[in-house]
Amino acid sequence: MLSTRRKQKGNKAGKDAKSPSAENELYVFKGQKSLRKLVWKIGKIKVSDADIFTLYSRIQPSDSLRKDIVEFAARQNMKTRVGLHIRRTDHVKAAVSKGRFSTDEFFINAIEEALRTNSGATFFLATDNAETQIKFMSRYKGKIVVYKEIKTQNISPTTNTRHTTLRDAVIDAFSLTLL
Repeated sequence: MLSTRRKQKGNKAGKDAKSPSAENELYVFKGQKSLRKLVWKIGKIKVSDADIFTLYSRIQPSDSLRKDIVEFAARQNMKTRVGLHIRRTDHVKAAVSKGRFSTDEFFINAIEEALRTNSGATFFLATDNAETQIKFMSRYKGKIVVYKEIKTQNISPTTNTRHTTLRDAVIDAFSLTLL
């Protein structure tokens, strides 16, 4: 869901508070939308895949996030790890419907192949699902690191919403780019 709210500023001489402009619009983005849909919703602009790639390449974490990402990457020696991005909560239905769903077996096979090639290989797991995190960390003890272990106490077994905070997801995503 995307909503717009006009900033309320004093009505200075000649300024009409009802007329929208780029400088007095605040866009609040809530929910799971693609960047392409977001750009269309804001400006009715059709964008190409190249435009989307350019927009994504310009997204930068805040200073506090960047600090956490850099410290985590240094602590875990991220440059030597293989990255695994396994979404299992809110993304599953959409991925299945588009034929883009990767099963756990797909990832297990990839890990096994990497370990056959290099028995010392280690992995960084970015996931939004506690069950997935537990499964892979248990199966590959000492071989997988995560930014933060997902606490399962407050998660309903039937929930299909993410089990991590958006902040953790952003740190996961940017950490993957360091591999």
